Amino acid sequence: MENLLEVKNLNTYFYTQNGVVKAVRDVSFSLEKKEILGVVGESGSGKSVMCKSIMGLVENPGRIVDGEIIYKGTQLQGLRDNEMRKLRGRDIAYLMQNPMSAFNPMHNVEKHIVDSILIHEKISKKEAVNRAIELLDKMGIVEAEKNSKKYPHQFSGGMLQRAAIAMAIACNPQILIADEPTTALDLNIQAQILKLLKELREKLDMSILVITHNFGVIWDICDRVNVMYAGNIVESASVKNIYKNPLHPYTRALLGSIITMEMDKNSILPTLQGTVIDMKEINDGCDFASRCPYVTEECKTNCPKLIEIEKGHFVQCHFVSKRN
Repeated sequence: MENLLEVKNLNTYFYTQNGVVKAVRDVSFSLEKKEILGVVGESGSGKSVMCKSIMGLVENPGRIVDGEIIYKGTQLQGLRDNEMRKLRGRDIAYLMQNPMSAFNPMHNVEKHIVDSILIHEKISKKEAVNRAIELLDKMGIVEAEKNSKKYPHQFSGGMLQRAAIAMAIACNPQILIADEPTTALDLNIQAQILKLLKELREKLDMSILVITHNFGVIWDICDRVNVMYAGNIVESASVKNIYKNPLHPYTRALLGSIITMEMDKNSILPTLQGTVIDMKEINDGCDFASRCPYVTEECKTNCPKLIEIEKGHFVQCHFVSKRN
């Protein structure tokens, strides 16, 4: 398969008054054409910073200190600001975690979509308006022409997320980065949004990078998944393999925390002892060592490498690599 996006040894740090926060460390992965790749992990694991690094949207005091981001053979981190602005929306679109933050409350929804089209394409405003209404209609917004004149605060959460998707795909990007696309939506709306994303992949031949803390979302929509912990990818495999044979202790803990229909009121969910490592105090050992039930002295002093245990299944763990 053709790789549209390759991220190699990405490191993104934030230089604060209290120290250097190593938010993303040595992250590598690829995204294939028409693939839906999930990135899962708890809050603070570096998922959103990784996305913003790809989009060239890391703000001070943060910066990419090392690594490569390659889109269709082009090194993105070497592009000038005006070149990145041309690429955003046209080639790679970003669906923000909070859809309200994607809209200016002073403008109606139609203007947002029309402006995003006119920035990248040389068509008339009338054509752009027609496309905006057509997109909103395809996103399932009833009376699209009438509702396009409404302002963001007049939309429900689900409608606003659909409008945000319409704006993101207005120029038929090759890649859509969806950062927590179902956050704060009820289960019925979540299912509708995920179904919509899957349909877009098929209709537009689009690749999608889905960022989430919800393994249910991963199971529903993704082909492969990267599990992130403390700025690192600790496990990577197909979704089927992750569910069938989770290898990293952190992945097992995440999957074990999922509430299922089979549970009763007396069921006790497993918990992880301790807290996530302070990203300003990264040492040479495994980041998960202080919380791992299989920790050894080697884990405390020597960080394991992400290695392939079986075809397409990678894990960063001394215990797993020795066992296999």
